[in-house]
Amino acid sequence: MGRIPTNEGRMNLPDRPGKIRAGVPVHGLTCLLAFALALAVPAATAAPVPAPLQVCNVDVDVNDPHPGDTNVRAAPGGKVIAALTAPANDDWIEAHVVGQAGDWFLVDRAWQVHVSGEPRERTMLFRGRGYMHRSVLGVNGLAGGAQVYAAPDAGARRLRVPLDHSDFGGDLIGCKGEWLHLRIRDFTGWTRDACLNGVTTCA
Repeated sequence: MGRIPTNEGRMNLPDRPGKIRAGVPVHGLTCLLAFALALAVPAATAAPVPAPLQVCNVDVDVNDPHPGDTNVRAAPGGKVIAALTAPANDDWIEAHVVGQAGDWFLVDRAWQVHVSGEPRERTMLFRGRGYMHRSVLGVNGLAGGAQVYAAPDAGARRLRVPLDHSDFGGDLIGCKGEWLHLRIRDFTGWTRDACLNGVTTCA
């Protein structure tokens, strides 16, 4: 006796005017839907891994070479949470660095140092946690009798710093604890004797 054909495993689509009634396999429809969803949803991109944070405890100058305000961001390259306005007079801005992540430095406060008055007064401009790029941070030079080392360790090899380099602004390379890694002209080294005085020489 022959088998009676059935529609098992298939579902019948309702008749529509002008359309041909047809049976569509259930598993085939499922595959088509999955394929369509795969095309519609873009593949997730891996989030960039942030650089590890080096703990620091140092003060630096804010010496942004660009006109306008200097930004403090919520994360490296992230949203601006504060803008530091450069003083119009001889005052200058300093910041306290508590960490470094690559080219970005984590600060917990920044203040304006007023030239007038002894001792010099400070006006707090930012307090919290924010990141500043190393291109807008640095020092005014090295203090008189500054000791500079090849590594952030007083037991490391001491470097001889040419005297004519001591009073020039220094670029901030990095920090570790209370040590600053500086580049002053063609000279680099680690020191705890940076000068932040913005109006006189650092001798």
